[in-house]
Amino acid sequence: MLWCFHLTWYEESGHQHHQAIKHGRHFNPWYKGDLYNENLFIGLLRMGRLDFFQLIRALLNHIPSSFQDDMQGLTIEEKVGITLYRMGHGSSYETVGHVFNMGKATAYQALKEVVQAILVALYDSTIMFPAAEEIEKWDAIKKTFQQRQGLTNIIGAIDGTHIPIIPQPNDQWNSYVNRKG
Repeated sequence: MLWCFHLTWYEESGHQHHQAIKHGRHFNPWYKGDLYNENLFIGLLRMGRLDFFQLIRALLNHIPSSFQDDMQGLTIEEKVGITLYRMGHGSSYETVGHVFNMGKATAYQALKEVVQAILVALYDSTIMFPAAEEIEKWDAIKKTFQQRQGLTNIIGAIDGTHIPIIPQPNDQWNSYVNRKG
């Protein structure tokens, strides 16, 4: 029921409203139209509406549509929304099920399908590191990172993720920082 409140939140004439619109098993499609503002969309799914639909397009041919599976008619948008909500908030499947008005097994299956689709569709093109001998590419990464962030000699950062450095440096080991506890 929490999702009902959040996803149908909108502003009208300066006043904030919320309404529960239920059509069959699902609430009014939250990903369509302007039922609420972009900041709320980002707060719920950790990405903007345009990025959300770009991700949908990238995964479209890799996620079974609601007509091809037995997942109670979930749309691709709902499956991706479930996945983003779960990953963005760290909520349990039971909580995600409550938020999206479905069982935890359905939420789990949706996430499983989307993660598999991401691995197939985006793995080779999204997070890539050049080969060790491609020095000019590493230099370009360092230069771009310095221009964007103002930090020197950095080859990248991924939030909360450990990236092993192989082989481990024998000299200047104290230059490598690992803050993950």
